Amino acid sequence: MARNPAAIDMFIIGATFTDWFTSYVNNVVSGGFPIIRDQIFRYVHDPECVATTGDITVSVSTSFLPELSSVHPPHYFFTYRIRIEMSKDALPEKACQLDSRYWRITNAKGDVEEVQGPGVVGM
Repeated sequence: MARNPAAIDMFIIGATFTDWFTSYVNNVVSGGFPIIRDQIFRYVHDPECVATTGDITVSVSTSFLPELSSVHPPHYFFTYRIRIEMSKDALPEKACQLDSRYWRITNAKGDVEEVQGPGVVGM
């Protein structure tokens, strides 16, 4: 069975606790692990989770939430960040503004969840 190489990115490893802790702190300080509402998140970006249409690029990063997850019964929780960018070469008249959202989310088992409505959490 082939392993997903991105899955190992969910863990921080080190030869010693000091190595592990130093790596963790460096990621927090550099913004690699953002702090949102006093909670540290470890987001992983998969280059395959990027789509471009015209001058707009949308990318997704995910973060595993072990504090909300359990093995028995198996429930694994993730949070995600969506980044929407206009091309630097886009003409001013092509500018756009996000006024609603519709996401079709498919998990590893093929289950589909749809999210839609106004507003965006964050910026």
